[in-house]
Amino acid sequence: MNLNLVADYDVCGKRFAASFAIHASQNLVALRDLTALNFPATDGGFVTIAATFLMMCESRRKAEAVEEQWKRDYKEQGRLYDFAPVDRYQLTRESEVKI
Repeated sequence: MNLNLVADYDVCGKRFAASFAIHASQNLVALRDLTALNFPATDGGFVTIAATFLMMCESRRKAEAVEEQWKRDYKEQGRLYDFAPVDRYQLTRESEVKI
């Protein structure tokens, strides 16, 4: 049995969505780490960003449909992440302001 999730990410003001199917045997205390994604950084490495919002769906197909809908909405709004490298300094500064 799987836990079907759609995750929403805030990447320096842009939005990104991804779907996950996490096996029920996983320890869900680490759900934040299980759904974190790596994005390219301006210094050539990668930066790990945790999801800002998780939504559970009844099936993997439904989760993938919700992911595509969110991406379509973000694109229409001009807020879809365009895979440009992320500035670590800006990301750190934004996270400090949110706290």
